[in-house]
Amino acid sequence: MSEYTDDIINGDFDFRTGEYLGNGGGFPRSVHFPKKSKKNSTGGVVNFLNTKGISSENQMNVIRDFFDYDTSELSKADLCEIIQKDFPKFRKYVEKLIIKLVEIINTK
Repeated sequence: MSEYTDDIINGDFDFRTGEYLGNGGGFPRSVHFPKKSKKNSTGGVVNFLNTKGISSENQMNVIRDFFDYDTSELSKADLCEIIQKDFPKFRKYVEKLIIKLVEIINTK
């Protein structure tokens, strides 16, 4: 998917008009519908990782590795809420990780 598509799925852009709405909550949204609670951040991050082919067994490792500090005290929901504040950075991190993994597989 394109970067713009990922942003629409994340809810950064209105899925009807395409206008920028700000940081999304991990789900498509529109100004024509009531806003959902941003507490659903976990589902948005998990859905994004699923679309990139990252298995549920590895998702928590990817989420924790994204941060430059110890996250052992934080829950998955807390980490996903932090990720949603800068989702484009997380998306780029995941895409670079996938490229690295493909390169490793191709060198074997």
